[in-house]
Amino acid sequence: MDFENISSVDAKTLKEKLSSLSKEIIVKARIGTSPENAAYLSSVFEEIDFEKESKAIGRIRIEEVDAAQQEILKSL
Repeated sequence: MDFENISSVDAKTLKEKLSSLSKEIIVKARIGTSPENAAYLSSVFEEIDFEKESKAIGRIRIEEVDAAQQEILKSL
């Protein structure tokens, strides 16, 4: 599966599968995805303030985004 297809995963399943991952990983993965996927992740993880967390992380390298996305995919 490609990370850009993450929105094809049922919201409840996605939340359950990613519950063991840190908030930072989810935020980093969201930083580098499409607006549609970003909106989907925001709706699934309503408890995360993505705007605030993204600002706290600041600028990151694409390698960090890729690593976070790959970690999410491994969890699925």
